[in-house]
Amino acid sequence: MASRYPGGRAVPPFTMRGGRCTHRRIISCHSSRYAASTRLSPVLRLTDRTARLRLTLSEEKTHITNARHGQAQLLGTLIRIGRGGIPRVVAQVNGSSKAIKRRTTGWETVLTAPLASLTKRLHERGFCTATGESTTKKAWIYLDAEQIVALYSGINRGLQHYYRFADNFAHLSKIQHILRFSLARTLAAKFKISVKRVFRRFGRAITILVTGRDGRGDRQVPFYLNSDWKKDRNAFTTRDATVDLVRLAIRMRTRSKLGQSCCICGSPEGIEMHHVRHIRKMGDKKPTGFTAVMRALNRKQIPVCVSCHRKIHRGDYNGMRLSDLAYDPRSATSAA
Repeated sequence: MASRYPGGRAVPPFTMRGGRCTHRRIISCHSSRYAASTRLSPVLRLTDRTARLRLTLSEEKTHITNARHGQAQLLGTLIRIGRGGIPRVVAQVNGSSKAIKRRTTGWETVLTAPLASLTKRLHERGFCTATGESTTKKAWIYLDAEQIVALYSGINRGLQHYYRFADNFAHLSKIQHILRFSLARTLAAKFKISVKRVFRRFGRAITILVTGRDGRGDRQVPFYLNSDWKKDRNAFTTRDATVDLVRLAIRMRTRSKLGQSCCICGSPEGIEMHHVRHIRKMGDKKPTGFTAVMRALNRKQIPVCVSCHRKIHRGDYNGMRLSDLAYDPRSATSAA
């Protein structure tokens, strides 16, 4: 017997297509909203029993919408059907890698990145204001310059690689703009210079030149600045050959400069890192001992040899000045 609406009218046939990823599932069905809401739970139980997953449907997290007038969200991507039914001609590459043009009906699947949500997330993390204006990331000021650039670059590259397939991929240039100027403001606060001088000193792409023990350039750490804003549906199936996978493995806790010599005596042997905590929380309190040197350097850690490290903790270097150091550890990371 056919199902009927509360008013007595017969419910149209219910057909379904679906796909899932981890614990999330998206189901498309050709039916009315009433039919979808009344039949979705039994259908899900049937498919899950067949797959022996034994999942339950959460009514709280279930969202039923008209794909042509609304949109669904899956894994951070907004999904809807069609561009208002307006037909158009699009360029694409066929299976033989030949560029062709085809006519669409205007009802193809549209995948977009949630720009408003991304901007809100950046605001919550301290990269911009609620309106999307870049701000200084104060928590990162005391990191080394190349580490700051690497962290910003990783965020920018990660977002762009994840959403490369999105139809509004070109709009992610706004996210890149926010991150780029937030980086410039953070470096400006670190070196106590203006944002204009940051771009003049490190270039448009903000590239840090890291020097080795001999004072020569060891490597460059640039901010990832994308200029190709063309979407790529097959982005997940390719690998960017320009990505240094070893450098990408560096984490926040890997901040040692053990490759440098002792900044007090210049010895290259037995290098350790001398750490201090909460330099930025001292406020107006005058630092004492060797911490005064660390405060003047605006750094939380410096490379020292075993002998000098012990002398620091014994207080033998209390009263030392910046000019007494073998070299300025800031010059090894801030050269441009």
